Amino acid sequence: MTRADWALLLALLVSLPWLYLHFWSNEPGQQLVILTETGPPRILPLYPDQELHIQGTLGDSTIRIEQGRARFTASACSNKVCIQRGWIAETGETSACLPNRVSIQILGRDARYDAVNF
Repeated sequence: MTRADWALLLALLVSLPWLYLHFWSNEPGQQLVILTETGPPRILPLYPDQELHIQGTLGDSTIRIEQGRARFTASACSNKVCIQRGWIAETGETSACLPNRVSIQILGRDARYDAVNF
């Protein structure tokens, strides 16, 4: 290895922590977006605590907002993966009940992803 190779390797090792903190740090969310197949998106603040009943294609999904985080607590789907996902609280996190066509996403000051598809 030449001196230039060592210099490049050192520059990469020094810049990696900064790159990680700058591009992949998670910030607490500020709003919750609820998407359904049939209606327009609903944007709600993560405070105050509340429980929402959202109608999906299979039936009712229950979403709990508590202490700046959100989760599915009940759904009409059969496998309940959306409930097992648990709490989401950081910008960009998503939870979805695909059979019932209901999804939730946390929004913050900066969007971390270009798009979320399902």
